[in-house]
Amino acid sequence: MAPTQDASGQIAFAHGLSAADDAAAAASGAASSAMQRLDRPADLALVFISTPHVAEAATVSKIVREITNARCLVGVSGVGVLAGDREFDDGPGVAVLVASMPGVQIEPFAGPEVLDASDDPERLARVIHAGPDQKGLILFADAFSVPVGGLLARINDARIQAGVDLRESPLIGGMASAGDEPGANAMFLNDRVFNSGVVGVSFRGPVRIDAVVSQGCKPFGPNFVITKARPNLIQELGGRPAMERIEEAVEDLEQADRKLLAGGLLLGRVVDERKPRFGRGDYLIRHIVGIDKRSGAVAVDDRLRTGQTVRLHLRDRETASSDLLLLMDAQRLQDAPAGALVCTCNARGSALFGRPHHDAMAVARAFQTVEPGERAARGGQPIDAGAPILPTAGFFAAGEIGPIAGQGFLHTQTACIALFRAE
Repeated sequence: MAPTQDASGQIAFAHGLSAADDAAAAASGAASSAMQRLDRPADLALVFISTPHVAEAATVSKIVREITNARCLVGVSGVGVLAGDREFDDGPGVAVLVASMPGVQIEPFAGPEVLDASDDPERLARVIHAGPDQKGLILFADAFSVPVGGLLARINDARIQAGVDLRESPLIGGMASAGDEPGANAMFLNDRVFNSGVVGVSFRGPVRIDAVVSQGCKPFGPNFVITKARPNLIQELGGRPAMERIEEAVEDLEQADRKLLAGGLLLGRVVDERKPRFGRGDYLIRHIVGIDKRSGAVAVDDRLRTGQTVRLHLRDRETASSDLLLLMDAQRLQDAPAGALVCTCNARGSALFGRPHHDAMAVARAFQTVEPGERAARGGQPIDAGAPILPTAGFFAAGEIGPIAGQGFLHTQTACIALFRAE
């Protein structure tokens, strides 16, 4: 789609959210609220609907398109939705994120074309509009009809061959989660509604998209090099049976951290082995799913090979919370973004944190201006509960898509965020 020009020349975002039981009313309320906040023509509308509204997906899409008059509308269904600093992780909900993006080329694509081209890198690159000037990619998919892990690997390869710098052009998105059987999900692309496949949108032009991928884990023990492995089985770490190495690392854990083992043991695989040292964001987190006590081998839900570097990880609500907050704090070193897309796991929300709105608040309030300490400490000073928040919307996904070391991967129990800034 050709870019538009706006008198202000600035990228602007706005969000709307409705928990109305009636799908039409929810769509109208969320879209109208978003457009009132935007106060200018919309180029892009991202739409998220929860399970009770899937049957009326076509109605929601039509109403949002009529109200926003956006050049491009893309959306997906989830078990819950979020916008601003609010989350509805259960029950009816419609969330809308609209954007005015002067000069930015917004190029949508849909399922059949993507899947048909997945075995041909050059053709796939054309379908997803990949090229040296691509600034980012949003992708929503249905897990029942798309082998997402393999598709993401092919998309990574196609983009690299097309000259895309993956570290400067992130792939962000998530898996539809509204239904637990084939055909029970919905995705939108302009006037079309799909119950299977993928939808997405590519960006080119004066926009910068920064990715935040919060896997919510903390490492323990040393880094190990895999010295013997089969595709998803680690037989040796550092020349010894894998189970022996893991037992030694667990024995060195403090008592408080040992309790976290009840939530499962995780393995982080380094994605970019060329780096001189590894830290937060360098590991792709995967689950240890089995142990062979006779051989000392461990099974992992990932394909592994000899020579890769791995490290053990743990996850709990405190770690998940602090990880996201630290990553958002790091983003404060840059200019505040114009808006954000949030794809967070359906195992997070109230189920993980014991209270609602955690991830939405962490993102939407991350860039609020903080009063100097001496001023905030003065007695009798009112607390500004109405401080502006970042325009944000998204959904609770059945798998989150985000980059590690530039490459797009499918995650679990993760929050994947796209922050849109003017270039």
